[in-house]
Amino acid sequence: MKIRLIMFSLFWCIAAWQDLRMKSVSLWVFVIFGIAALLERRGISLDMIISAGVGLILLGIGFISRGAVGEGDGMFFLVSGLYLPVMENCLLLLYGLFFCSIFSLMVFAAGSAANRSMRGRTVPFLPFLLPAVIWLVCL
Repeated sequence: MKIRLIMFSLFWCIAAWQDLRMKSVSLWVFVIFGIAALLERRGISLDMIISAGVGLILLGIGFISRGAVGEGDGMFFLVSGLYLPVMENCLLLLYGLFFCSIFSLMVFAAGSAANRSMRGRTVPFLPFLLPAVIWLVCL
């Protein structure tokens, strides 16, 4: 279990760093850490499939909304489902959305106060999973 937590933490750090710097995550990150999860878990279980389904749902929403949800976010939760149980993966998403929405509201309020348009501004999502992970660990 500790190895899985270390692997997931490394995966999150690399993905969040790339998302923050480039607003995208390299495909190799998902492939390498997805394969590593499958090797560490020694195959696929039903729980892993359901948990990875969170990422598939996000990818579907991104496709339907023409990119309102980034492909990298969907791919992240697809791979994180190979590491985390269903409930933890869902909570990670929900807490990440909570922290990202608070930040986005503050950016919107600051932009409105400065009379600047915030239309078309994007926010990288994966860095907001850090407080979400800390929140999950502390609960």
